Amino acid sequence: MTVVAFGCSRLRRHLDTINVGLVQHSFLYHVARTRHTDEVHESISEPAVDTLPAELDSPRAKLVYLYIATADSAHLTDLQATLGLKKITLFSILDTLQGRDLIEERGDAYAVAS
Repeated sequence: MTVVAFGCSRLRRHLDTINVGLVQHSFLYHVARTRHTDEVHESISEPAVDTLPAELDSPRAKLVYLYIATADSAHLTDLQATLGLKKITLFSILDTLQGRDLIEERGDAYAVAS
């Protein structure tokens, strides 16, 4: 029984690592797709966020948190346009992130809680 439990926890850590990588890849794809000018395509580097809060389980919540953390702050319309999420979904995710004291409202924008 302990072998199975050990294997499951090891698998869980591996899946969490893969999940963070997928969220970051998805984020970079969305930013690269929407971030350009008429003549110059900006190069997108890796996000400045090294780790995501452990209490974030949802890939969408991780994506929203990563976007806000990388952009320093974001308006609801920015999140909606860039991430392609519906407003009702964003309200739910933002409410959860605020409830966990991970983000805060600053005027009409959202930023990582200090």
